[in-house]
Amino acid sequence: MYVGVEEIPRIKSGRGMVLLSTSKGVMNGFEAKKQRLGGELLLKVW
Repeated sequence: MYVGVEEIPRIKSGRGMVLLSTSKGVMNGFEAKKQRLGGELLLKVW
């Protein structure tokens, strides 16, 4: 499922993480938000 930069979920109040496949490669949600990139949501770890 594609998510835009504003739709990247926060997991467990920031304690968990999400991995996304972006145009710049696979990265966690924090890095994707920092680089203002959306992408395909691969998994959620909580």
